[in-house]
Amino acid sequence: DYVRISLPATPDNHMKFRQALVETIQQLNSLNIKSAMNSGSDWLGAFYEVFLKYASWAQDLGIVLTPRHLTRWAAEVMDIDMHDILYDPTCGTGGFLVAAFDQVKRKRNDAQINMFKQNCLFGVEQESGVAALAVVNMIFRGDGKNNIREGNCFAQYLAPHTRGGVATARYVKSQDTNPPVTKVMMNPPFALKRGAEKEYRFVDQALAQMENGGILFTVLPYSAMCKPKGYDTWRKKVLLTNHTLLAVITFPIDIFYPIGVTTCGVFIKKGIPHPRGQNVLWIRAPGDGLLKSKGKRLPNSKASNELSEVAPLLKAFLRNASHPVANAEQSHKACMVDASDKQAELVPEAYLDQAEPSTQEIFDIQQKDLRETLAYLVKINRAKMEPSLLDSPRKQAPQFSAPKWRMFNVTDLFDLKRGSFHSLASLDAGSYPTISRVSTDNGCVGFYEKPDGATVWPPRTITVSSVTGDAFIQPIAFIATDNVVMCVLKQKYRDLQLSSLFLVQAMMNHINWRYSYGRQCYKTKYAKTEVPLPVDQEGGLDHEFMAKMVEQANHWRMVAASFELADPDAGAAR
Repeated sequence: DYVRISLPATPDNHMKFRQALVETIQQLNSLNIKSAMNSGSDWLGAFYEVFLKYASWAQDLGIVLTPRHLTRWAAEVMDIDMHDILYDPTCGTGGFLVAAFDQVKRKRNDAQINMFKQNCLFGVEQESGVAALAVVNMIFRGDGKNNIREGNCFAQYLAPHTRGGVATARYVKSQDTNPPVTKVMMNPPFALKRGAEKEYRFVDQALAQMENGGILFTVLPYSAMCKPKGYDTWRKKVLLTNHTLLAVITFPIDIFYPIGVTTCGVFIKKGIPHPRGQNVLWIRAPGDGLLKSKGKRLPNSKASNELSEVAPLLKAFLRNASHPVANAEQSHKACMVDASDKQAELVPEAYLDQAEPSTQEIFDIQQKDLRETLAYLVKINRAKMEPSLLDSPRKQAPQFSAPKWRMFNVTDLFDLKRGSFHSLASLDAGSYPTISRVSTDNGCVGFYEKPDGATVWPPRTITVSSVTGDAFIQPIAFIATDNVVMCVLKQKYRDLQLSSLFLVQAMMNHINWRYSYGRQCYKTKYAKTEVPLPVDQEGGLDHEFMAKMVEQANHWRMVAASFELADPDAGAAR
């Protein structure tokens, strides 16, 4: 009955169906399941991961299975060993439990391994079908006394227990005053729908089952560590007030592909209020050694793997928060939580330092910006396309002396404003380019009539998408939605050359790694942003370097001429 498969409704398909069943059974009989399970690779988990990744019902329930290379990574940095009592209150198909088992298996003998898998692995899963998969996954590893429960983790509690003289745990009906769990690894269901259970409630429930000083690792949607609407209250009044935040790592953007959610990993020490002088390890890992290929993410030797590179540092820091950490710009840094941050953003992008760009990096960003600007000018029929303006293609940056750099707050150069209206639905087609938060076509979403009371912004205003942080110089007067930040040059810089303004734009785009859909840069937040800019001996902007760098880039002459065509006053400031 457990494997009953209903026949197709049409009798004509019964023969084909029977043949498919016969072939399937033959394939299963040819497999050496025990050998596969003992190989150290979670083949069954990998199958579950792929199967449920494309199941619409799983996505509707917020079930996002943790990739197996991430569960292995977490078990390694958490240094799971035979004396740990490990708990996963949202265990899914058992990925973290299997990774913990394999971690111990690499370090211990058979007797110790058997003791660990029978007494130290606990998991709860609310979906009965998924829980059954987790049970099978553990049984294949010889765990006949698996401690996986189907049910609601908020109604499941763990209490200390002894079995055959071995310290373990048991499920009870109420919270125990002396919880036994030493480590947690978990990936709670993501609150993808309004009204869904918030992820931090699962974290709190897991922490309640832990002894003081125990270490919890959880995967969370990135926004949970920086957005308001209750999450900020949890971060300030619960997380930092009752526990110690050890580390936060931003995971690669595609790690849960094809699920489009940016995630982070959070490490918490249970029961010790976050000390004011305690350093937190902030890590940004944009690569995990995998690349997308034909709709899948596969290991690739050409892919960066910052996730693996930072594992030894993270492992050492979790053991000792005083472990020395060399500051690596845009990568990792150990520093205290900013107590003055009213939003309590606990993400690496709010703490990591900006690296000084190389001349080639500047040139590459500039080339991209100019190419995309020219494409937009062509699209709106404002490009001056004369053969005499064509450049000889250049791939390498011009060889200039490296400039001095200084961090400028964006409010040093600009007055920041917001757009005037929110919805486009009620607008009539018209002549004004309308800028919204998109990251293509200079942010333009079409041409509309100006709504009553809306501001018409002048040419040479830089617009910034509140979602991606992408900056665009606008060539002609425009209107904008309220999810765009308008950067209007202060009086001191109103005569800035167009070439210098393009380099400022490039540097603004150079720092947009700090922003994403999970951490949007609305005006208040963007006002705190610092941008690296070249300076002269007196500390002012190095206009000579800025002009040379931009004016030798491909497409510059055509873009400059097009700006002059679009806005005749731009020529004087060119």
